[in-house]
Amino acid sequence: AMREFSRSASVQETGLATLCFLASNVDDSLLEESSLFTTVHNALTRHQDNVTIHQNGFALLEMLSLRCDAVRNKIVSSGCINCVIEAVTTEQYPPRVVANAFEVLIKLVVRSKGCREMICTPEMLESTIFSMMLHVESYKVQLDGCELLFEMRTSLGNGHIVKAGGVKTTLCAMMTHSTSEDLQKVACTLLSHLSTDPACFDLDSSALGSNLGPKVLEAVLSAMDNFPGSHQVKAVGTLTLEKMVEREEIRDHAKSELPRIRSALKSAIRLCPRECAAKARAIEAHLEQHHYMFGAIP
Repeated sequence: AMREFSRSASVQETGLATLCFLASNVDDSLLEESSLFTTVHNALTRHQDNVTIHQNGFALLEMLSLRCDAVRNKIVSSGCINCVIEAVTTEQYPPRVVANAFEVLIKLVVRSKGCREMICTPEMLESTIFSMMLHVESYKVQLDGCELLFEMRTSLGNGHIVKAGGVKTTLCAMMTHSTSEDLQKVACTLLSHLSTDPACFDLDSSALGSNLGPKVLEAVLSAMDNFPGSHQVKAVGTLTLEKMVEREEIRDHAKSELPRIRSALKSAIRLCPRECAAKARAIEAHLEQHHYMFGAIP
């Protein structure tokens, strides 16, 4: 029916939604042998301006990306992956389609080495950051974008993410969606890795604009303050602080934030002592080693 009425948007919309249900109950071997992937690719390419077709098509591809390697390879060989990438690299798609595209890419990057190599490129990194900044008000774009950046850093390296603007983008997401605990968790986890790279503290990089270290410190402390009951925010925030105070640039800035840092660490120890106690002691020792009157953490 979808092949016969390929020009009908309504047939493609409902057809993709139906295929998403049917494919979830079909063996991988049948999926590989079917014309499913060609049908999805044709629907996405023929109706490039149809939001519902792209949402339904990407939902189907996200589900298929959870199957076996052979099925994931069909997503690539059929050209469906190019439709997903196009949704990120062009400006024509609304935020909900971009978020759907991010979700497909995350699944493929996590589960397929071949897809990881295809997706985790400098060009795709720049497109991801551009889409996040373009749709900064979209919670889903920011959440999924941060998750995709986290996966990309394992292939491209923390420094590449930082220099491309990944820290600034993450900070922008945290400030815009400061009331979302899930986003703060993902963003703090990402920053705990990116903040270890020297480029994060580069005062002379015109591409970064300014020293990002103090801004990362402020964002992490704000997240720990705003979500006092979040185990993960506290644990990851403490880890990030431990890494950051090792740098002279941050220690100088932290001097004015000592009471706030001490309060955040005490709260973290109360909530999750096993994960945070040793790190908090290390932060205390490191600051006092450099003659900051931090005060003992009980």
